Amino acid sequence: MARRIRWLGAAILLCFAALLVQLTNLQVLKAHQYATAPGNPKVIAQRYDQPRGVIESADGVVLAESVPATSGAYKYQRQYPEGPLFAHIVGYLSPIYGVTGVEAASDQYLASHTKPVRTLGDLLSTTTLTDSVTLTMTTKLQQDAVAALGGRVGAVVVVDPATGAIKAMYSNPTFDPNPLTANDAATERQAYQAANTRSPVSGFAPAVSLAYQEIFPPGSTFKTITTAAAYDHAPTLVRRYQKYYTW
Repeated sequence: MARRIRWLGAAILLCFAALLVQLTNLQVLKAHQYATAPGNPKVIAQRYDQPRGVIESADGVVLAESVPATSGAYKYQRQYPEGPLFAHIVGYLSPIYGVTGVEAASDQYLASHTKPVRTLGDLLSTTTLTDSVTLTMTTKLQQDAVAALGGRVGAVVVVDPATGAIKAMYSNPTFDPNPLTANDAATERQAYQAANTRSPVSGFAPAVSLAYQEIFPPGSTFKTITTAAAYDHAPTLVRRYQKYYTW
């Protein structure tokens, strides 16, 4: 009997040891992982109950901002004043469908975060702030891209060859991101379904960015690059064929 009691006591001690190890793992080793997990209700509430930084174009036009919510479970919601014009680039912040575009890529700056410690005062106090994000694109060139497409299905991308900066990037069809951040489940689901439904005419869904999700052949516009390369590396070859072709 005494031997059985000793074995039972040892088993209970092992169970307590395993419990202690698991508690240490959860409370210490994985504490940060669970505290910042996207599915954590506290993290979700913090994201939508606090204002985010502004996203603006290179010419100072506000493309995304936080405004007080008039209804719903959260205190703030995102608003996109330019609507479909920058939808594929800026993306959206939806309580149901998550975050996309620049909203996702720059989330660590746009979301409320602790101010970096640079002075003794910062070390003694905790200050939260949000940063703004300025894009290299301008509304004027974006509107020119819309006009150049003339309602046709396709994409226009304007790149600064000196720096590689994207000056305009527009895809048609496009969508309005504002209903996706409506802080109302029914409105968001309806808008998401509409944005992801393929058109029987174009074959594309508005939420699909043709600028960087589809591949288009360069066509005759690439001839200028080929000709420039020939002039640069083999000018005699160009002169040889000039009498046969006119550019």
